[in-house]
Amino acid sequence: MPEPRIVSLIPSATEIVCDLGLGHQLVGRSHSCDQPEVMHLPECTSVSIDVEASSRAIDEQVRAAGETSVYRINEATLASLRPDVILTQGVCDLCAAGPSLVEAAIRQFDPQPDVFAFCASRLAGVWEEIEEVAEHLGVAERGRELAADLRSRVATCFDDAADRPRQRLVFLDWIDPLMTAGHWIPDIVAAAGAEDVLSKAGSESRSFEWSELLAADPDVILIAPCGFSRQRAMGELGVLAEKPEWSKLRAVSDNQVFVADGQKFFNRPAPSLADSVEMLSAMLIGDESVAESWVRLDASVLFEEFS
Repeated sequence: MPEPRIVSLIPSATEIVCDLGLGHQLVGRSHSCDQPEVMHLPECTSVSIDVEASSRAIDEQVRAAGETSVYRINEATLASLRPDVILTQGVCDLCAAGPSLVEAAIRQFDPQPDVFAFCASRLAGVWEEIEEVAEHLGVAERGRELAADLRSRVATCFDDAADRPRQRLVFLDWIDPLMTAGHWIPDIVAAAGAEDVLSKAGSESRSFEWSELLAADPDVILIAPCGFSRQRAMGELGVLAEKPEWSKLRAVSDNQVFVADGQKFFNRPAPSLADSVEMLSAMLIGDESVAESWVRLDASVLFEEFS
């Protein structure tokens, strides 16, 4: 039986497929898939907003779209690839072309490809879905081995943090307006040895006011905007520094503010979430020897740069 031809419409699925050793079966990808081994593949999706705009401008564009998805599927490209399996997600309509768009795009395809939608909203569920998709793709044992390794890495971080005081943390999933992440992020925070004080595990991301951030006054702030690299997030920090409320926060005065690459780590429900737990663990204990995709902010430098 020939190996199934796979199209991935989300970066997290592409990461999973590659980690399962099936990257050679990918025949198409989304416009945002950035695994090195798939960049030569045809793009099957596009986005109707200016994703290079500021955080505020992106938010305004998304809100203006209302119930209309900002994603588009190139049906002609998708049809030409003759996929047997299409991978997408049903967690967040703001992050990818969801199942309804996929079903509409393939309604005339013959034969109909299988559609697998990742829907996990908790960290444990992400590992379970890795096993499920591996079985779906005929490599169940690889999926079990990968998931077991990821669970073990997270458990090690949790055990290492058991005797440390749990720091109170706020995760900024967006800068302007302020948003905090739900879903698997509070699980990551807990596994690393802290407490997410503005989000509940499994909940949706939500916007919040500066007054709520001031009331929480966390020990640690982690900035990892959805879809942003660390460098791009750094470019948005002036929005925070110009707020008088920012300098009043405990985490800011104690230099316990970190900026990380949300695009490749915290945002994606993929094996890289284990890297995210290890990354946050290093931040919390001050181990900057492993700082590659994150940086600790120096409050004085920040204010001087953006004042």
